[in-house]
Amino acid sequence: MLFSPRIWRELFKPRLARMFAVFRDAALPVILHSDGDIWAILPDLIEIGLTCLNPVQPEVLEHQRLSREFGRHLSFYGGISTQSVLPAGTPAQVQTATRAAMNDLAPDGTGLVLGPSHRMQSDIPVANVEAMLGAFPGATERSHSANPKP
Repeated sequence: MLFSPRIWRELFKPRLARMFAVFRDAALPVILHSDGDIWAILPDLIEIGLTCLNPVQPEVLEHQRLSREFGRHLSFYGGISTQSVLPAGTPAQVQTATRAAMNDLAPDGTGLVLGPSHRMQSDIPVANVEAMLGAFPGATERSHSANPKP
């Protein structure tokens, strides 16, 4: 973190709480994008109304622990590394990582917006994007129903 949790709580938490309250009062989700290891303040963010954490970067936040400790309170957005597996892995490794993210972050089948941990850049091969999309639940059924055979 750029600031200690103590400084974050003193300076940022009250302001974020006021900002989050607008969405909570309107019964809307509160989604926060925060890069880096913010483990120390996740309970604080939940306390002030965070409902969805983005990005869920596997190099920074361990998926199984994240789900185990915070899955009752948060949904997750991301999960597939744009730093390692998507740019440098094989399509098979991408599919394995995609399925692992689903299993680890949404073991009960809910609470996950599955996708790349960050914006995909030009270093990611198209074959790996296709592999990731092909591993999404229902991908086989959708591809068959979208392109029926004559």
